[in-house]
Amino acid sequence: MRYVGLVWLIPLALLVAACAGGTPAPPTRPLPPEPTPPPGAGRWVGGGWQQGASMPSARSELPAVVLGDRIYLPGGFGGLNRLESYEPASDAWVVHAGMPSRRHHAMAAAFGGRLYVFGGSPAFGFGGTDTLWVYDPATDTWEELAPMPEARTAGAAVTVGDRIYLVGGAGGGTDLLVYAPREGTWERLPGPREPREHVAAVALGEAIWVLGGRWSGEGERASVEVC
Repeated sequence: MRYVGLVWLIPLALLVAACAGGTPAPPTRPLPPEPTPPPGAGRWVGGGWQQGASMPSARSELPAVVLGDRIYLPGGFGGLNRLESYEPASDAWVVHAGMPSRRHHAMAAAFGGRLYVFGGSPAFGFGGTDTLWVYDPATDTWEELAPMPEARTAGAAVTVGDRIYLVGGAGGGTDLLVYAPREGTWERLPGPREPREHVAAVALGEAIWVLGGRWSGEGERASVEVC
């Protein structure tokens, strides 16, 4: 009788344990620590507009390009051959080696860790140029590359994949000029349906969006085109 009673007591004990809380849950894995933001990363988040450190030189009619963790500003009125970069994390500016020649209304884009500056107008005048320069931040040096197929000024440059696309601009035709930095070659594609200069263009995904601008004799554009 004692043996039989013991046999019944074992399942009863298991039932009581199950009712008390069931099978213990496996231990939970600790959550990975939150990544530490870089210094100053939250400096510009929220709170409306805030004042950053002023540029070393007052300039206009110039492009701005994000390269790494810095924003580069080449040329423009007020500093025609200057190259300055801004680091948001430290709210500080650096003056780099000047461009090979003075330019305003140039086009610029980043590719492969380097800054490419296309065309623009010379110091005195508004005609386009066909120069192509590349700046290497690792060595703080400029190099002149094979020229553009034609002169352009006041257009826009965007990087998509392994190509840099030059959209619009004055001084030449209206084709889309496509540069392959690795090969150092150019090709032409049909440009936007409406010719335009002083234009805004951005890359969104694999598409190029062209917005506004103006054209001599026709005034400002309100149209948007995508390719």
